[in-house]
Amino acid sequence: MAESKEVLISRLMEEGLRYYGEGQMDQAAGCWQEVLRLDPDHPEAQDYLKTAGFDTGEVELFEVSGEGDASLLADALELFRKGEVQESLELFETLARQNPGRMEVQGYFELVRSHLFKYYRERVADTSSVLKVKIAPQEIMKYDLPVDAGFLLSMIDGSTSVNEILALSGMDPFDGARVVHRLLEAGIVEANP
Repeated sequence: MAESKEVLISRLMEEGLRYYGEGQMDQAAGCWQEVLRLDPDHPEAQDYLKTAGFDTGEVELFEVSGEGDASLLADALELFRKGEVQESLELFETLARQNPGRMEVQGYFELVRSHLFKYYRERVADTSSVLKVKIAPQEIMKYDLPVDAGFLLSMIDGSTSVNEILALSGMDPFDGARVVHRLLEAGIVEANP
């Protein structure tokens, strides 16, 4: 179900404050600028941008490097607004790689990652749970796992908790949670209390 404009604005304001509190000023400003795109007279977004040292003049519309990028952005935003957040992430990842200096793209990308990180953590449930491989080693080859999934899978020994595996992996917390979620969804591993 798509979010209402008011709910989206509220969420973007909160995300911006979270980024601001973490010292991620560009991501915070990206969230608040998006609020101003939706509501150009939003007083809090204007105040926050001024406080963070960003211009609150006319909000620049997103310009991408080509027509394909504009279409990709439109598709990613539509998926996100329809609640298909996981599907939108791949498109935002591509845009973020292609437009590394665009604060708006990075803001969207971080917004989606934050949203999904909560989702993945909820699905993993108790991160003190121990992961156990459910399938035989010869069956694993059928899955053609990406390198990061194979790496995490190699760490699963039936006695190490999700938290410990993620900490030992050295992976970005989001990427680690994403891989664990995918392994659980695919039925390759299970979590035991």
